[in-house]
Amino acid sequence: MKARNRLMHPLEKPCDRVTKWLTTREVAARIGISLNHAARLIDKGVIPGVRIPESRHRRVHPDMLEEFEKQHGYKKARGA
Repeated sequence: MKARNRLMHPLEKPCDRVTKWLTTREVAARIGISLNHAARLIDKGVIPGVRIPESRHRRVHPDMLEEFEKQHGYKKARGA
């Protein structure tokens, strides 16, 4: 059976520092897409993230976005 290429959730990895999670706006600016498109990608699970309970806000761990960028060929550039 072929191993699946799965992104590791940040809470599954050991962490030695407190990290600021990125907002949807910061994600969109960093990879150069619209705010609405970034929100859709997070909601569909394409970009791993979390939704803040009882709100429309989302957050993405910087390590997860970096993995997404590597896998999908995005260049870190325009923003954060």
